[in-house]
Amino acid sequence: MAEEIGDDVLKVCPHLESRVPKEFPSAMHYVKTMITLVLEDEKVRVSTQSKDPGE
Repeated sequence: MAEEIGDDVLKVCPHLESRVPKEFPSAMHYVKTMITLVLEDEKVRVSTQSKDPGE
């Protein structure tokens, strides 16, 4: 299940693949890492989009 979640995340956000460690102590750690990476990526994307270039 954890691998399926990771695969789905990387299908949507392939640019995150280089940030995913190669080994994890548990499946839950893997899922937590993937979610954290997506949330960080989304936070950066939203903050970049919200800046008005005219300011």
